[in-house]
Amino acid sequence: MNAKRLYIVVRRAWARHANLIAGPGVLGGPPVMAAAMFGHAIERRIRARRDDCTFATARVLGTAVVFHERALLGETHYGSVQFQQRRGASLIAERKARSRDYAGSQGFALSLQPTAEAHWCVSLVFEISIDQVASVDAVKRAASAALHGARLAGGRLEVPENGLAVVEDAAGAFDHIGHGWVVVDVSVDALGIEGSAASHNLPRVPALVDAVLPVRRSDTAWRTRAAAVLGYGAIEAPVPADARHGVREGAQLHAFVEPLLGVVEYRPRSHVEAVGTTFWRMRFDPEAEAPGKAARGLFYLSQDAANAAAAPETAVLTATGEPQ
Repeated sequence: MNAKRLYIVVRRAWARHANLIAGPGVLGGPPVMAAAMFGHAIERRIRARRDDCTFATARVLGTAVVFHERALLGETHYGSVQFQQRRGASLIAERKARSRDYAGSQGFALSLQPTAEAHWCVSLVFEISIDQVASVDAVKRAASAALHGARLAGGRLEVPENGLAVVEDAAGAFDHIGHGWVVVDVSVDALGIEGSAASHNLPRVPALVDAVLPVRRSDTAWRTRAAAVLGYGAIEAPVPADARHGVREGAQLHAFVEPLLGVVEYRPRSHVEAVGTTFWRMRFDPEAEAPGKAARGLFYLSQDAANAAAAPETAVLTATGEPQ
C-alpha cells in the first residue's frame, strides 16, 4: 500500500471538567497520555467509517501537545487550592444493608473519593498515515465526524468553529496553531539519569519534586516543568479479556497496571526548532518490569522519531516516585 502522512490539527480546544490527577499525590501535569490515547480513539473512529475504503488502513503515528491555558476548578487561598467536590462525582452512596462502602455503616455519612478538575485549553497535532489516494478534504470530514462527542482526560472537548485543519507537513501544522507552549520530554535531563533508570537508587518523592522546580537557563527565561503520566507498567501477567467484566473487546488480553510518571517541560513554540521531534509515540516493551513487580510489560510514550522499536529514552517514575 502506498501511504502518505498528513497532520490533523485541533487548534485551541477546551476540555471542560478534565481530570487533573496524574497519580497518588500528583496533580496538574499536562494530559500527555490522555492526548496520545485520544489520538488512538480518533484512529479507531476514522478506520470504522464505511463511506471511504481508503480509511481502512489509517493509523495515527504520533501526537503533539501544545498548552495554552488552564482554569482550575476550585478556590484559591494564599497559594493553596481547594478543588470542587461535587456530590454526584465524588461521593459514594450505597444504601444496601451490607454495603461495602467504608462509611456505609454510619447511616448518615457518605465516603469521599476526592477529585481535582480543570478546564484545559490545548492544541493537538495528530500525525496520521493514510492511503495515498485519500484527499485532504476527505480526511478533514472524517476527523470532524470523529471529534463529535469526544472527550480528553475525561473532559468534554469543545473545538472552535475554525479549530480543525488538515495539512501536509508538520511545520505547517504548528504554524496553524501559532503561539503556545509545546510539551516536551525532559525526564532524562531533569532526573539526572543516563541509560536505564532502574539501576539508579534515587530518592523517591524528593527526586520528583526537585525535577519539576522552575529551571533558569542561561540562554532563556524560566522554564516550567511538571510531572505527567508517560506510561503504564504491568503488575500482573495478562489474562484473557473474557475473564474480566466490562472490557471493550473480548479478543484482547487484559492486565492491571500502574501509572509511570515522567517530567515534561512547557517550551515556547519559538524555542522549538525541530517540531518533528515533539510527537509522542506509543511504545511497548514486553520484557521490561515495573519496579517491585514480577510481571513483565511496559507501555510508554517516547518522543524518539527515528526508531519505532527503540528502547525507552525517557526515565519514568512510578506513581510513588520510584525510578523505572
